[in-house]
Amino acid sequence: MHHVLDEPLLDTEGPRGYLTNVGGEGVDVGLGEEGEAVNLGGEGEDVDLSGEGEVVNLGGEGVDVNIGEEGVNDNLGEEGVNDNLGGEGVDDNLGGEGESDFLSSDSDLDIPSEDDMGDWKVEFARLCDYADMIKQTNPGSSCWVNIDKETEPGKNLFGLIPVLSELLPNAEKRMCARHIWSNWHVNWKGEERRKQFWRCSKAFFEVKFGEEVHAMSKLGKKEITEDLLHYDPRNWSRAFFQTHSKCDVVENNMCETFNSWILAARHKSIITMLEDIRHKMMNRHIDMIKFAETWISDISPMARAILERNKEYSNNYNVQWNGLNGFEISEGEYSFVVDLEKKHCDCRLWMLRGIPCPHAICAYYYLNQDPNQHVEHWYKKETFLKAYNYFIQLIPNMRMWPETTNPSIEPPKPRKMPVTARREERVRMSQKNGGNFQEKE
Repeated sequence: MHHVLDEPLLDTEGPRGYLTNVGGEGVDVGLGEEGEAVNLGGEGEDVDLSGEGEVVNLGGEGVDVNIGEEGVNDNLGEEGVNDNLGGEGVDDNLGGEGESDFLSSDSDLDIPSEDDMGDWKVEFARLCDYADMIKQTNPGSSCWVNIDKETEPGKNLFGLIPVLSELLPNAEKRMCARHIWSNWHVNWKGEERRKQFWRCSKAFFEVKFGEEVHAMSKLGKKEITEDLLHYDPRNWSRAFFQTHSKCDVVENNMCETFNSWILAARHKSIITMLEDIRHKMMNRHIDMIKFAETWISDISPMARAILERNKEYSNNYNVQWNGLNGFEISEGEYSFVVDLEKKHCDCRLWMLRGIPCPHAICAYYYLNQDPNQHVEHWYKKETFLKAYNYFIQLIPNMRMWPETTNPSIEPPKPRKMPVTARREERVRMSQKNGGNFQEKE
């Protein structure tokens, strides 16, 4: 098994390539740009992301399941029940209007100048040697370097190319709802519209999604829903997510959090950056094994908390049994069909998360069965620890590597990044105060 290290240090204009790296056999660790494949194996199991900030698989503790804020029922869809589809606190990870809670991966740090490219050039030149060292010290790992064809006589250039479709051809594509909202609300501002957008994004079934879109149409001209549905809802609304991944996340917080975690390393020269990240992953590997020892049950703490909350909600529903495995669970104006044998509920929450929803729990209680026994294995301690069965092995530093005949790779040419509004404001305030503007270190 392998993990992908495809994070460039610089934005480039020329042809680009990628480095695929692995820390050890069986260790899935994906490092990438915002929205790229990030398979941390984190506090949950294998987390496969595809496309632009999309998730495909996760389990165990540390998984952001977007359960909403305290006291918020994130399960169902009745207006009388706050189901984390709207209202105050619906936007689980947002700041104020037009603000982002994300620690931006597009740092305002200055890129290195031509005069400061010494180590940068040396480390790019030895990328192929680095790949060889990984394979020698971590048997079973996969590691390769892709380089573009020569665009300058006698030089091989390194950079980033789209690799997700090649490496994860069958992965579901999702888009970060937070970024879609950021684009959409440029023309449709307002707190009520913001709340309604998140109701649309977090609706679990199509009927509820249609109702929320209709409610959105009353908050503006007819173009308001046309602009919203310009973004394919299959990529940003839970109502259309596939259910095999057992993940209902609509935002890219896992990638954003990981990018902020490696922020300092990302602005170092290429091999130094990769080594810093490898060391951080080695420490995290140990921490996660110790963390599993603190679990008080076989189910991860976060999954258990969601299950216990669903048990409380299940007390409010009416049950009609067909004598086999079928139930009709009535909740307000909705009636959901539950099939215990197929692990199916019309609300889709059970299939999306892999944790019994309140309707399924209500059915299990009706039959005097324990719903704890029907939590998907992704949230079990045994599966969690499988992500840490293999360990990242040690690598000597570059001075200790033998000389090779591997091709030397030229780094991409630096390009000044566009001036962001935030950076422009800092420049303006600095000039207003009579000081010299300096980029953050």
